[in-house]
Amino acid sequence: MLTDRVQETSLQTHQARLWQVTKSPRQLQEVMTEFWFNHFNVFEGKEWVRYWNGEYQKDVLRPQALGNFRQLLGSVAHHPAMLYYLDNWLSSGVGTPEAKGRVKGLNENYGRRHAGGERQARR
Repeated sequence: MLTDRVQETSLQTHQARLWQVTKSPRQLQEVMTEFWFNHFNVFEGKEWVRYWNGEYQKDVLRPQALGNFRQLLGSVAHHPAMLYYLDNWLSSGVGTPEAKGRVKGLNENYGRRHAGGERQARR
């Protein structure tokens, strides 16, 4: 059943993360990975996000946890977990063919929630 597989995937992700945090010789990197995961959080309970959660931490947050913030911000913004979590995959530029007939238009959730607010996002 799909629900069982989803729960198993989620459990495996959490177990792997716990092992990584407790056994890693790079404790500062793990602390910062947790910090950035808390800051750039994606709710695992939102449909497909749980499938990308482990990859999101492993391939985006951990490698860049001690690096350049601008690069981290860009990587987080383009990862499927964040795009889906904030509904940015539905976003389209004003006046584009994709935007025709859509009510939403441009989605500013990422800028408001993670990049310093609406004013900061417009600058």
